Amino acid sequence: MAAPTRKQLTLLKNDVVTVRKSIKTGKDLEKSEATVRRYLADTVYSADSIRLQSLLCDVLKRAYEVGNEKMYLKQPTDTVCLINTGKRMFLAYERLDSMDASVRKRNAAFLMPYRTNVFMGGILFLHKGEWQEAWEYFDIYLQCPRQPLFSDMQLPKDDITARRVAFLSLIAAHRLDSLPLALKYGVKVILDLHVPPGGRDAGAEANMFYDAAYADHFVKLWRRIAKRFAGNSDIIYGYDLINEPQQMRRALENCDYWNLQRRAAEAAREMDPVTTIIIESNGWDAPSAFAYLSPLAMDNVIYQAHMYI
Repeated sequence: MAAPTRKQLTLLKNDVVTVRKSIKTGKDLEKSEATVRRYLADTVYSADSIRLQSLLCDVLKRAYEVGNEKMYLKQPTDTVCLINTGKRMFLAYERLDSMDASVRKRNAAFLMPYRTNVFMGGILFLHKGEWQEAWEYFDIYLQCPRQPLFSDMQLPKDDITARRVAFLSLIAAHRLDSLPLALKYGVKVILDLHVPPGGRDAGAEANMFYDAAYADHFVKLWRRIAKRFAGNSDIIYGYDLINEPQQMRRALENCDYWNLQRRAAEAAREMDPVTTIIIESNGWDAPSAFAYLSPLAMDNVIYQAHMYI
């Protein structure tokens, strides 16, 4: 690997001085960040990588302080820019720790008060519909207990907040249509047959309640699904057989909303005796319909209700 020339070292020295002035004054920090990143990307300066990474952390720390101060003083502030600066600051300190752990405790103590801001950044981008950004923020938050930087903090991996963030990361991953991202933090998947075979009629009733061919296909479908996904209990939480059944008329024999779910559950259990079965009540899965909903003659069943408040 080629060493920097004397001219290159002089240029580096002068640029470092300029960057430090920028940190002191709180001005031209975006330009300073770009300057430091340019040197870090150049392998010629690899011998100075720890010093440069530390300088990058100082630049981002100062940029965040400046933005935070403007917000506190109710001055015009680009909130998204400030939150993104916080994200880059977190990643920069984690990168520095992987290069030099000698100041780990100090850096971890500095970052910890800002961890909640990373979570809130994910919320912001979730509301904006920017799913990749949202997922990345949630990922940074959830990775903290796994990062060597925070090893002395004894952060819980499975507290209430972490579970909430993991669930929100699942929403972002779902929008990205990315199963690997969805499964990263152990949030399991429920397979839901949202549209039954034959669809629904004008009154929103499932046609399979009144058509034996559709009903039989429904049962066969769940048998095939259970056979396909059996043995994946680390990923699949349950089989939700019908989404919000609606039956207002007398159905064909053994084709009503309850019997069809029973038949499908029995077929699925033949293929997969482990995975949870989820049963829904009539009337769009109304809680009031549980008054006439009989339990199935099997274990490991969830009886679900939908409530819209």
